Amino acid sequence: MRRVTCARRSFSAIICRYRHSSADKHFRVAQLEEFERLDVLPESQWLFIDIIRMIAYRAETRMVPAVVSAKGKKPNLRKALQALFEADAGIIPDRAKGLLKVRILGLSSNCVDQALKPLLDELSATETMYPGTNLKLVYELLAGHNQTR
Repeated sequence: MRRVTCARRSFSAIICRYRHSSADKHFRVAQLEEFERLDVLPESQWLFIDIIRMIAYRAETRMVPAVVSAKGKKPNLRKALQALFEADAGIIPDRAKGLLKVRILGLSSNCVDQALKPLLDELSATETMYPGTNLKLVYELLAGHNQTR
């Protein structure tokens, strides 16, 4: 059974390489269908996108001082913030206590978790009310979750 599986894998790899090598590497845009062509944004829309990027970069930069690196290995703070922005999270309303808990699942390492904990504590301390509700935002980091991945 193992030999059959190995033979299938090597055969698939050979077919894939053949298809890749026989594909055209160069073609003209005129050969593409209308839906396959890339649309070019007008200059004004590029300016708008650049402004949004600058705002995001400034916001990220303003958060860096709040992120205190943990003892031991020091993470790249900007990368740690980017990991936070891309992390999975759960939102749990607790109407009895007037809280809206944002539970962020553990990040790439315990070092990054420890580095971001002060930022989350500071955000929770602002006692921000979620718009349109009477629920206060509370941020929690579910540390140790990254070990189960």
